Amino acid sequence: MAEAAAPKKLTPAALAMHGLLLLVLLWWYGGDLLRYLRASSAEVAFVAELPSLGLSVAGLVVFLVAFGLIAAGLMQRKGASWKGYRLGPIAGVVLLFFDFAVLSSVRSPMSAEDRALLGLLALADGASQHASHQAVPDEPRLLESFVADLGPVPFFAKGERVPRWAVDVRRGCAGPAADVGGQPAGTLIYCVAADGKRAWVTLVGVAAGQRFGPPAVVSVEAPWQQEVAVAGAQPSPDEGEQPGLAVPGDVWQAPTPDEAADSGR
Repeated sequence: MAEAAAPKKLTPAALAMHGLLLLVLLWWYGGDLLRYLRASSAEVAFVAELPSLGLSVAGLVVFLVAFGLIAAGLMQRKGASWKGYRLGPIAGVVLLFFDFAVLSSVRSPMSAEDRALLGLLALADGASQHASHQAVPDEPRLLESFVADLGPVPFFAKGERVPRWAVDVRRGCAGPAADVGGQPAGTLIYCVAADGKRAWVTLVGVAAGQRFGPPAVVSVEAPWQQEVAVAGAQPSPDEGEQPGLAVPGDVWQAPTPDEAADSGR
């Protein structure tokens, strides 16, 4: 009787593909789990959404099962046709497809930074539109109405989303507020000058460049600080050429006749 042929082993390329998938699962879902745990315990977390705990755990379970099956197959010298080699990768690919193709389609594309800047700009823009030639608005209810329907606040406190934007009106200010003043994350500080002709808007969240930490004014620099002025007022001297409602990026302006002549237009 002819001796049975030895089972064909996994090729190095197949092993590399299995290893790459395992690394992706561990990096993605392990990282999500760590971020979830960090956000759940942090005083303030600056994130658009908390990672899904269930999905993170499922991803790590798939990783462990796939790793165990591949390790068992290699130790038992299973052939390349052994189903255990395929079960883990198939489950991993299905999970990643469900995460990126299905769940991602219902998630908001706006980042935490986008949502936070939207709150700042909505308050500053609304106040500017209601400013008279004599004074900027300072009625708390009116100011809060400008941000009432903005949607989710991109801050979590001890794992719970901050329920709504708040506005803290301060008077007699000489510039943008840099102190929290006991206000929670998600509070827009509206600091009105002593003469009532100007106001500065800053945001309570975490310090600029951080994702987790105690409540802090994000920054007093644009775009995290916005200025409101009475109708027809010029920007503050220290603002230079920066417009009152500053947004990231440069704004194109038409060249003067002399500039156009110099450029050959």
